[in-house]
Amino acid sequence: MQRLTDPRPPAALADLRETLLAPAPAGPSSGDSTETGPLFVIYKLTDTCNFRCVYCYDRAVARRKETSRRDAAIREVLDAALARRSGRVHVLFHGGEPLEELPELRRLVERYDAYGSDRIQFSVQTNGSLLDAAAVDFFNTHGVGLSVSVDGADPAANRLRVVGGRPDPYALLKERIEEIPGLAADRLGLLLTVGRHNVGGLVDELVHMQRDGFRSASLSFMQEVGPGARAAAPDELVGALQRVVDAVVAGELSDLAVWTLVEWVRQLVERRAELTCMTSPCGAGRTVVTLLPSGEVGPCDSIFDPRYYSPDLETYERQREDADSRLGQLVRRGRHAAEPCRSCDVGAHCNGTCPGNAILQGGDPSVPAGDECAFHYAWILELMWILSDDRRAGPLLDYCARHVRHREATRAQAEGVMTR
Repeated sequence: MQRLTDPRPPAALADLRETLLAPAPAGPSSGDSTETGPLFVIYKLTDTCNFRCVYCYDRAVARRKETSRRDAAIREVLDAALARRSGRVHVLFHGGEPLEELPELRRLVERYDAYGSDRIQFSVQTNGSLLDAAAVDFFNTHGVGLSVSVDGADPAANRLRVVGGRPDPYALLKERIEEIPGLAADRLGLLLTVGRHNVGGLVDELVHMQRDGFRSASLSFMQEVGPGARAAAPDELVGALQRVVDAVVAGELSDLAVWTLVEWVRQLVERRAELTCMTSPCGAGRTVVTLLPSGEVGPCDSIFDPRYYSPDLETYERQREDADSRLGQLVRRGRHAAEPCRSCDVGAHCNGTCPGNAILQGGDPSVPAGDECAFHYAWILELMWILSDDRRAGPLLDYCARHVRHREATRAQAEGVMTR
């Protein structure tokens, strides 16, 4: 704090000091989301999957697929969003394993092609095992983003994903890249679920992936939705992220963008983050909507309580507008409305915790989830120390800025191709 308040801080801090010490912004006063902002639609096409990952949280929200209701519901959700909102609609095909429903995926993308990528953008989160040349060609032709779930670059890190004789997803993905034209490591996103099983070797896994040509990775911190899911402790997560920063500063991680780290830095430096999970409070029920395979509609697939889901869009919207309903209270929760957030030292830089985690811990979603709160507090303090050290802040800020510029340029190029 002495360095942050020094009247002549290091060059790297000159533009950071005012932001880092600013008070927390006021929370939302109502449940209304901005009609000009983006909307994120998580479309869970199926409750089935050809993998049986030990920690899979999809089982907690799994509903039996009802094809006709599901198909009608997603079209109603997207038609309404495109009619009412001027912001882009982001659709994430999820599951189970969404590529088990590739025909419906293709039909939906083709139905909304005419809107263009500036109005609606599709992406797929997959285990990668069902990728083939036809699917990849379709994704490339229609500008569908592709992200593959892995927990690391070796079988040990992926041991919770390979149960029942399933193949190592990372080795399988590398095989697919070699076999399928148009499938390239530098055009894929990787999603690593970080838990007790792989947190200690996270940097080694990321460096390995970078060496194999991957350029984009995000981290998802495990939720304890079942007996096989063991989340990493707050101090383990902080230590892992510290080591990622050290690898960036040392130049070991340069070409691979670790977006979770980038977004945390942006949260402190720019007071904004692109990830809807990092908005304040998060986008659940506000800028995020989830459609289940049954056709039911809910706020976010990280909220596992069935009482937050409605049988159809009309009922969901009615519940959302009712300030006294369970969903209405979720949407209107204010991050700084109650303790401990109201008087927290790092409250200006924290978005609260996931309401799904709070519910899992048997609590009120407006009250911080204990372990996640402890992680946020310790990590934000650590990141402030990192940003107060010009020897580390300079390389870290350069790394983040470079990858953000590259992402924006890549998006602009892709949108130009799609509009021609």
